[in-house]
Amino acid sequence: MKKLLFIIGLGGMGYGLYYYFKKQLLLALDFDFKFKDVKLKSIDQNGVDLELIISVLNKSSFALEVYDSDINIIYENTVIGNTKSVGKFIVQGNSWFDVPASAFIQFKGSEGVLDNLGISLLNSKSINVDFVGKMNVIFGGIPKEVIFNIKDVVLTKNLAQTIGIGKTIGKLNDFLLKLGIKL
Repeated sequence: MKKLLFIIGLGGMGYGLYYYFKKQLLLALDFDFKFKDVKLKSIDQNGVDLELIISVLNKSSFALEVYDSDINIIYENTVIGNTKSVGKFIVQGNSWFDVPASAFIQFKGSEGVLDNLGISLLNSKSINVDFVGKMNVIFGGIPKEVIFNIKDVVLTKNLAQTIGIGKTIGKLNDFLLKLGIKL
C-alpha cells in the first residue's frame, strides 16, 4: 500500500511540474507591448523619421534568451517601421525589456495613411499600431519561434504633445475654427 501511495505521489508531483513548466512556456511566448519613447529624428520633403523604444514584457518566471527578431510596425495597414536584432540578449523573468526601432513614414505613396495620421494629429487622438513579425527565443534550452500579430497597441495618446508641437497644433486648430473649418 505504501508503495502504491509513493508511486501516486511521484506521479502527481511529475504532473504538477509538467503543468507548471508548460504554463511558464505559454507565458514566455505571450508578450505584452507598450511604447516607452517616441522621438522625432527628422522631417523633410521625403517623409518623417521616428525613433522608437518598444518595451516588451516577459510574463514568465524564467529568463529567456532572445537571439533574433524581425517585427514590423503597421499603421492603417501600411508598414511604417521595423525592428530587427541579431545579437543575443537575456531577458529576466517577470520583467520588461527595451527594443529600439525606427519608423520612416514616406510621404509619396502614403497619402491615405498621412491623411488619417494628420487628422489624428490635429484632433489630438491616440495613434494605434499593430505588431506583426517573429522573434526567436530559447526557453529552458528549447529554441522556439514566437509569431506576433498584436493589434491596437497605443503608440501615443497625443502625437503632437509627444513630438513637441502641441502648442503649434493648438494654434492651427484655433485658426481653422475661425475660418469655420471644424475637424
